[in-house]
Parts: sequence; structure tokens; C-alpha cells
Amino acid sequence: MPSGNISTVDRFKRLMDIKELLEQGKSQSEIAKETGMALTTVQRSIKYLDELSTCDLSASQISAKRAEIYMEALEATEEAKQMFVKFKNEAKPLAARSWFLSWLDALKLRMTLYGLDNVKIGTFTQINQQFNTVEPDKIDVVAGRKLADMLKKQHEEKLVEKIKDEEVQ
Repeated sequence: MPSGNISTVDRFKRLMDIKELLEQGKSQSEIAKETGMALTTVQRSIKYLDELSTCDLSASQISAKRAEIYMEALEATEEAKQMFVKFKNEAKPLAARSWFLSWLDALKLRMTLYGLDNVKIGTFTQINQQFNTVEPDKIDVVAGRKLADMLKKQHEEKLVEKIKDEEVQ
């Protein structure tokens, strides 16, 4: 075997050794010293381990993570929106603009989460590149109630604003 090439078994053993040392809290340079590998080899191996752990999720795990991220993104969107409105009403344009941009960023994250960032505007055709889910996304009861409460609150606020506008006219 030419120098520099290792067998699949040796590579797997090396990866497991690096993973074990990472779990012990060792730094990349400490791992390189302890294993006798070059720092770049350790870094490349760690990146490979990260890629393996990402693609090793089951459909239900992906669904649970997506639901968790969606709830956090929804909360962040709502908070950024409220701060935008607050600073807009206080006539603080720089702060309002900053919160508006945060609000847009949170919306973009939510769009990406559901593949809505790949919609062709001309034909309104959605291309969803997420093929690895076998079962539909589900959220737990608590998250569902939070989501429902937030949606109800938003709807109620819009109705109150509409009624106030009608009373002014």
C-alpha cells in the first residue's frame, strides 16, 4: 500500500479514536499530538464526523428538529416584529430598521425551513429538495398549543386594529 493511504478499517478506527477524544473535551491540537496525526488530518476527520452525524438522522428525528426550529423561528419572528412596531411608533427609525431587518431574516429562515425559498416566481412552482422525510412533519401538543395561541393572538390584534381604524373613520 502506498504511503499516506490507509485501509478502510484503519480509517474507521482513526475516526472513532478522534470521536472519543472529542467527547473527552480534547482540542484539535491535543488530539493531533495524542494520535500523532497532522493537525489538518484531525480537522478533516472532525469535519467528516460532523457530516456523518448530520446524515445519520432518521425521518422522525428530522421532523422533531424541524418542529423545534420552527417554533423558535416563529418566536423570533414575532419578537422582532413587536420590536419593529415599538421603535417605529417611538419614531426611532434606525432601531426600527434594525428590527425590521431582523424580522425579515427570521421570515427567510422560516421560508428556508419549508423549502419556500425555492419557489419560482414566474410559474409559482415549488421545488422542494427535501426528499429524505418519509413521514409528515409533526409537532408535539405543547408546541402546537403555543403555535395556535400565537396565531390567535396575531389574529385578535389585527381585528382590534381594524376595529380602531373603523372607529376613527
